[in-house]
Amino acid sequence: MKQVAFAIYDDRSEQQRGPTRERAPLAIVSSVVEPQTPPLVLPAVAQGVTERAILEVLDERPAVGETIELAYRRKEHALGELFAQLTIIEAHTLKKRLENPKAGDALATKFTSLIASRRVRLLAFLGDARRREALALARRK
Repeated sequence: MKQVAFAIYDDRSEQQRGPTRERAPLAIVSSVVEPQTPPLVLPAVAQGVTERAILEVLDERPAVGETIELAYRRKEHALGELFAQLTIIEAHTLKKRLENPKAGDALATKFTSLIASRRVRLLAFLGDARRREALALARRK
């Protein structure tokens, strides 16, 4: 029986179309090779210098006669000043570290001792590093 597939699209005869070519069967590959990408290595937070300073701020006790509210407001301000000194990558790394604390991470554990509203403000400040850097560059021009 003569095959008439797609006859509506090709009304030429077999002689006009020319010889047909046999197609080789496709080889089936049994193993799947996953692409390998090198792991992303981000720098430590200012090689430990800033980390120690952050821990010192978090460990500070209220001054004599200072209320708890003022003590924690002072801590938040001091942490903001330290966070402002970080590069964009360091701020991003620290933000991820503080958002997802791991067991045994003293910095992240002590950071969670702050009330939620202060943590949210400080994490937002860390996440805003790229915008602050862009504004600083625009002011220099």
